[in-house]
Amino acid sequence: MGAYELSAELFGHESDVRCCGVVDSGRVVTGSRDSSIILWERNKDNGRDFGPAKRFEGHEHFVNAVTVVNSTLIASGSADKTIRLWNIESGKCVLILAEHSAAVCSLKIAEDKMEIISSSWDNTARLWKLSSCEGDEITGSCTVVFRGHEAAVWDAMGCAGRIITASADKSIKLWDKANGTLLTTLAGHTDVVRNLAPAPEDGLFSVS
Repeated sequence: MGAYELSAELFGHESDVRCCGVVDSGRVVTGSRDSSIILWERNKDNGRDFGPAKRFEGHEHFVNAVTVVNSTLIASGSADKTIRLWNIESGKCVLILAEHSAAVCSLKIAEDKMEIISSSWDNTARLWKLSSCEGDEITGSCTVVFRGHEAAVWDAMGCAGRIITASADKSIKLWDKANGTLLTTLAGHTDVVRNLAPAPEDGLFSVS
């Protein structure tokens, strides 16, 4: 493996940066405790540096999570308890999802590009179905709520028709994606389980 070196530093937020996502090879998005999201574009002259191209504002508290839905749409989750969908080109907020009762701390695409899985300090994860992802004509609703954790749900992801959640109650739970039925609970961590990632052959990485 070759050695890595610092390629670029991005300055523009007014507080610490909590999350990031890749739109494409020339654009990234970041979310910050300054309550904003910034879209950064690669400098075409040198191909290395990035500059701020657009700022998305509307959240009333820290931005904890961002995920890229497609080339024109990003989603953000905030300590203001909401999820916002943004049109990348216009910079407009095109949809607000407001059913969590505490901070939203994680957002991921749940296998299907038309679905988002969110996790929250309200001890739940939620599956959201988007009915359209074109332009500003976006609608969406919560289709399944995953209840059973005894503390904040820090992360959630989709895998092979299931939803997997990680929690401050030190456990990982596997759920039926279609109806929210709890399938099994994985124990073993001795502290908060903060993040999940897929591993080869339907495996799972978890960190605590």
